[in-house]
Amino acid sequence: GNSETFNFRTGGQLQRKTYFSDFKFNTTYLKNTADGDETANRNYTEARHEWLRPTSRWSPYVHGLLEYDEFRNFGLRLTADAGMGYQFIDTEETNFLLRAGFGASKEFDSPDDDVKPEGVMGAEFSRQISARQSLDMTIDYYPSVEDFQDYRINTVLNWVFVIDEENNLSLKLGIIDRYDSTPSGAKYNDIDYSLLLLWAF
Repeated sequence: GNSETFNFRTGGQLQRKTYFSDFKFNTTYLKNTADGDETANRNYTEARHEWLRPTSRWSPYVHGLLEYDEFRNFGLRLTADAGMGYQFIDTEETNFLLRAGFGASKEFDSPDDDVKPEGVMGAEFSRQISARQSLDMTIDYYPSVEDFQDYRINTVLNWVFVIDEENNLSLKLGIIDRYDSTPSGAKYNDIDYSLLLLWAF
């Protein structure tokens, strides 16, 4: 037609779980153009390490988050926090975990570039729906310690369907929603959604 669009998305995820620890890492990069003009350029990278105690439902953790977005009111935001998690459900089919802790965030190329102390409250849920389908969701709430009306909520939802067990190929429908109560003129919600082909190895 009379318009030209290009959408590029890539990413990866890694998990290493042992008897005493659970490490998770995931990253997503998105770049879109329309008629040669860039309309999106962002990265969402997250890492979390939990120390597991087989005799207890409690687990301490550390967590880091990097958010890059050329079209938000900041260029780069770094978040680091630590706290405790409590495992409410842990079966082969269902996992449900709540977390709470404290941390801080720092924005670069932003009108508000001070280090901001934050509380952290979060939840993680996963469900093996069938032999081929699984669902997982995480939600993290970051209220500013200095002003509780200043907060962020990050939500990640994934549905995975295995299409080829022999070659470890799956389809993933993913949604990332980032809400900021003080967006400085931008929209409160920033939502990414995608349908991806996954290859696990």
